[in-house]
Amino acid sequence: MFNFAFPPWVVEAIDKEICEQSKQGISGASDEDLLHPEAVRFDGLEDALIGVGGQYTKGNVLVYSASKILDVLMARDEMSYEDACEFFEFNIACLWAGEGTPIIVYDVMGDGI
Repeated sequence: MFNFAFPPWVVEAIDKEICEQSKQGISGASDEDLLHPEAVRFDGLEDALIGVGGQYTKGNVLVYSASKILDVLMARDEMSYEDACEFFEFNIACLWAGEGTPIIVYDVMGDGI
């Protein structure tokens, strides 16, 4: 793993830019302003949506929480934990829909990564 530390003045400049974006209300921006034109939205999983993310030079996509997706499946569809995990793995986690495929974040337990 490559570790890189920015000089303090760069971190301060980045923090100021983030604060300015927050003041301008990035949450009020339209999807067209924030997302890749082909961004995929998981219907019925709005409660598992945790944000927007992306990589440099790529358009932003929606970010979902894996644990929240499982919670939705168990509550909405009355699935057991095992059934929700199986459905998630075979129908959601393995999805590839091109550059607009959502990011799924997994909680890290124990010692971490």
